[in-house]
Amino acid sequence: DSQRSLHAKVYRLVQEYDEALVGTVRVCLQRSEGVEEVFRQRMLRILTEGATQGQSRSQFARACQAVLFSLASGSSGLDGSLNSVEVEAQASLSSVCESVLRSYVLDGRRSGNCPLPASRRAEVLHLLNQLHALRVGTSDGNPRGGSQRHIVDLYPTICQCVEIDDADVRSLTRALLLEAGGVLGVRQP
Repeated sequence: DSQRSLHAKVYRLVQEYDEALVGTVRVCLQRSEGVEEVFRQRMLRILTEGATQGQSRSQFARACQAVLFSLASGSSGLDGSLNSVEVEAQASLSSVCESVLRSYVLDGRRSGNCPLPASRRAEVLHLLNQLHALRVGTSDGNPRGGSQRHIVDLYPTICQCVEIDDADVRSLTRALLLEAGGVLGVRQP
């Protein structure tokens, strides 16, 4: 019983450390204009690597993903129009989403009729919902997809999600594909 109590305390300390780390990284990025590129890249790498830890540290991964979504959307409190942190966060976020979604699709294929863990499903549903809601800045001269270009960029990976035998995942996938079609000028029925 004392060992269980010790594990619970250690777990809480790790969670507190993770929250403090993510908060510190967020503040550093929000105040990083004029700071060397290598510093921003290091901070974004912490978030990107943390955001893919969903299987082993789901709360940390979710916190890192939330900061990336916030930075990518421009709602992070950064000054000015589309800046380098937002552009870099958008690229990192695309990388994270592609990695998590591809892994889920591949694991779903391998598992056959066995369902994947509920935490993995929750992570994928969360990412798909966030992708659907995300609107990114467009003042960087890239006309492809406008404020929804992240969906266009992830289109091949999102297409693979139609294989997933889960009504909620398919529904969100359908919504994202319809959005991508609208952005690309495809007439919808």
